[in-house]
Amino acid sequence: MTAPNFSDEELMAYADGQLDETRASEIDAALATDQALADRLALFVESRAGVAAAYAPMLEEPVPDDLMQSIRQMAQDSDATSKDSNVVAFHRRFPMWQTAIAASIALVIGFGSGLFMGKTGVSDGLQIGILDNPEILAALSNLPSGEQRILQNGDKIVVIETFRDGGNNICREFEYQKPGAQNLVAISCYDNNDSIWAVKMALAAPTAGTDYALASALPALDAYLETIKATPPLALEEEQKALADLLVSENP
Repeated sequence: MTAPNFSDEELMAYADGQLDETRASEIDAALATDQALADRLALFVESRAGVAAAYAPMLEEPVPDDLMQSIRQMAQDSDATSKDSNVVAFHRRFPMWQTAIAASIALVIGFGSGLFMGKTGVSDGLQIGILDNPEILAALSNLPSGEQRILQNGDKIVVIETFRDGGNNICREFEYQKPGAQNLVAISCYDNNDSIWAVKMALAAPTAGTDYALASALPALDAYLETIKATPPLALEEEQKALADLLVSENP
């Protein structure tokens, strides 16, 4: 069988996530066995100055094989789920090469249930530990999506959206801005069993000349939202009810 031929224009569109699904799937399959094609694609990926500036330091770190395999498997599971006619797809499709970016970010910044925000006795900024900063907790519990709040230390938290994960847990995507530092975009979900907000994913976000970066534009974040089977963002009324229900559960 003759190997399919992909033009430079198609590879560029694929790298940007703009190629049609059928052709993109053909490239996905070809990349698994065609090293020359993978090398060509790498050139286009590397030429994306924005991606390089945002992720190059992270991509220098070696990614353990087991972590890379885990993220590949989550991506495959998500793709299989998206083919179910009963599933409403709303996140952008992400090319296979972006799983490497997601894996690198997972390794360096924190991926999954092991990452939390804050640190006991410390309220200045975000650190790995238990989320116990009362101002951040309050913002996650009651700040409407699209609004921002200035913390006492001068940092700013902006809630971007609220949704549910595949386990029906309430999750919030938000941006944390610290003056003079790179913005941090994170997803925090409420653990009903332990009654805590746990950060599931956090990554450094490049500012784009606006007050806050649109985190949904980051491919690694989109990839993660797919893996946790995130629902579409809740409408304002749904969000208000969900947060009110959490408040009741916290104060029975």
